[in-house]
Amino acid sequence: MFLKKSVLTVGLLMTMISAQSPYNSAGIGMLSDFSAAPAFGLGMSGLMGGFNHSVSTQNPSTWPELNFSKLTVHYVGGEIQNQSFRTSFGSLGDASFILPIKGEYALGLGLKPFANKTYLLTDTSVLDTIFAGDTLALSTDLSGSGGIGSFRTAIAKRLSDRLAFGISTEFLFGVSSESAIISGLFSGDTTVVITRNHEIKGTFFSLYLTTSLFDTPAKSSLYLSIRAPIGTRRIIERADHVFIDNDGDQEYTPWDDPLPYYVNSSENNISSFSLPVDFSIGVMYHLSGSTYFAGEFVSRNFDKNDLFPTSSINSTVDSGHRLALGLLKEGTTESRSLLSHLHYRIGFFNRQHYISNNGESVTEQGLAFGIGIPFGLTRNQIDIGYQFVERSGFLSSEPEIVNQITIGLTLGDVWLASRKRRK
Repeated sequence: MFLKKSVLTVGLLMTMISAQSPYNSAGIGMLSDFSAAPAFGLGMSGLMGGFNHSVSTQNPSTWPELNFSKLTVHYVGGEIQNQSFRTSFGSLGDASFILPIKGEYALGLGLKPFANKTYLLTDTSVLDTIFAGDTLALSTDLSGSGGIGSFRTAIAKRLSDRLAFGISTEFLFGVSSESAIISGLFSGDTTVVITRNHEIKGTFFSLYLTTSLFDTPAKSSLYLSIRAPIGTRRIIERADHVFIDNDGDQEYTPWDDPLPYYVNSSENNISSFSLPVDFSIGVMYHLSGSTYFAGEFVSRNFDKNDLFPTSSINSTVDSGHRLALGLLKEGTTESRSLLSHLHYRIGFFNRQHYISNNGESVTEQGLAFGIGIPFGLTRNQIDIGYQFVERSGFLSSEPEIVNQITIGLTLGDVWLASRKRRK
């Protein structure tokens, strides 16, 4: 019970202070490809290293490379803006605990955001609406909050000096709430509110493979993963009755008035809706010294066609993809210079989201920068990453500009490690 409450509490922190983009209103929201801070600074989604060239805290098949147990926490914040709006955000981005076992196995669990449903849409274009014989000027606000988080468990096994695999199970959880606020329906200061919320549950299974390309121990490696939904899935939809919001708090209270034609609160269980299937491939290639080239491609499709009961606007499903290229320069411990001990990262990525309308997809391009600051005998690390993103699509004639920064802390300890690997 304590673990369940802890997971739900941390999950709420992930979604309660989220980026407010109008594109979050489509489908199940903007799917998060947020990675832990090391991969974030490379522009990657977490399939490959960044913590160092061989380990990613989000890819279980790399965990047997660890000499120490790792506890990681990452915060992400920033702002999103275009000519129409500007908003800031901040939330827990990722948290995980990884336990390597004698250099052969590894166990782990973690939390991360899955999708974001925080948005605000305002429509003032309806000027001549006939209601009860009167011509009214209406303004409609459609807003949403919340989203979906995931709790993951994973296990990894080293098969040989050149090959390791990992499997992961993710459990989706979260609640998104929506309100349609119509002003001026009966008089200039009357506000009518219609609300609904969705509680979402589902499960994903992921398989990961990591293999050395040329040498042992690996300096250049190939990474593969596939993630797909399994088992049952469910959305519990609750629609509340329509009311006049006399006190302006957008919630039904004794001071508000039910409309004559109000509808009682209702609950609907939905078991058929779309979830993504992802295939990812990446390579970390050793260039020279402590410098590495990183490349990653993610392909995304959906297992069902256009079944999004949580969508707030008209949109369609398209296939999505993400391409990222980056450079990693690892720090060295031999030099006396403090700057040479740091990890340096730079990357570029291009992403096409699954959301589209009339053939026009939502796309984004971004630049990423990051540094890693190792410290301590157990290879603790502070990681800082920054991304500048330009996003465009069918909901706005001007692109959205996203500036976001993430700060991560990784702490190491010795649990279940063999004496040989402790040295």
